Amino acid sequence: SNHFFKEIVPFLQKMVKMTHVYLKNGIPILKRNQPYLVTYNQDQLCCILANSFFCTWPNDRKLNNKLLNEINCNNILAGEDEKDFQKLACLVNYFDRMRERKLIGFSVGQVTFERRISNFGKNRENSDPTVIKCPNWSKSKTILDLATQSSNPKQKSRIEVVGEGMAIGDENKAVQAIFSNSMYGANILQDGKGQQEAMFLGHPEMIAGCLFIEELQEFESILVTGSERFNGISGYGNTMRFAGNFDDTKTGWDMGDRKCHQFVVVDSLNCKNLNFGPFEEFLEGNLQRELNKIYSSLICPEEFIPVIGGIENINGTNSFLPKLATGKWGCGKFGGNKQLKAILQIVAC
Repeated sequence: SNHFFKEIVPFLQKMVKMTHVYLKNGIPILKRNQPYLVTYNQDQLCCILANSFFCTWPNDRKLNNKLLNEINCNNILAGEDEKDFQKLACLVNYFDRMRERKLIGFSVGQVTFERRISNFGKNRENSDPTVIKCPNWSKSKTILDLATQSSNPKQKSRIEVVGEGMAIGDENKAVQAIFSNSMYGANILQDGKGQQEAMFLGHPEMIAGCLFIEELQEFESILVTGSERFNGISGYGNTMRFAGNFDDTKTGWDMGDRKCHQFVVVDSLNCKNLNFGPFEEFLEGNLQRELNKIYSSLICPEEFIPVIGGIENINGTNSFLPKLATGKWGCGKFGGNKQLKAILQIVAC
């Protein structure tokens, strides 16, 4: 406790007092229906979260925009449940790590938050070139290749099934799927204790997005690039615990000074809330909705393909995109069909 009050709290106070410097250009909102990205450095994200910890963001913020998530930490600060203590432990460890970096003049990296939009559903007629054009799945002639061996000798297989005991966050050399509901961050600063909350607690910088990312629509997803992992997380749900420092120094940096971590935040259909019957999830419109969610969040511009994934080849003949680390998307409290969701994710990739 002495370390917290003598070292960490004064550091947080300084960060809050410097808000006008760190965030002098304002905080753009990633609004619905607008493909847009914003990049913050790690000091700026720490400043946002320091304000969250001291609950300085305006209380009427959600009244003015109900599409934004909670950002202040008042619920977990006032909480008496074990999950609240574990969330606070993760945040305090993150702040302490950032404090130590300030003392030694550690150079800060960048984190990019991108809102992606596809031409699905009501948005199908959108002619904006920044809107991602998804395949016409019902007319696709592509053969689904489930071969266990890839034609690329540097890639082990197309699909790897990992058993119990390994989490999505443990697969470092892959785009990591975050199973969200439509509200970015879900209940991270409230009573949430699912997969998304565990991922955000490991990478606290992603929590800052709750300040400026509006709720997702059926044709939207969020791509986060560069968020560093600071905390180890063990368990899930009621057993979720802070597991000490996580050493992320082995993860490299890209040309934009971002950690080589990438996350897709995608919400699946909530079959329970929608009161789906046994086979409603299999209707064509619902299948297309899920396919487009995954596809639009992962699609990579062709000009980047030759150099992404650590392989650089001028002709692009030996290049490949990174893997997607995923799991039972929408199959927990949302009640989705495990086999169906697995096939949909494979098809979309």
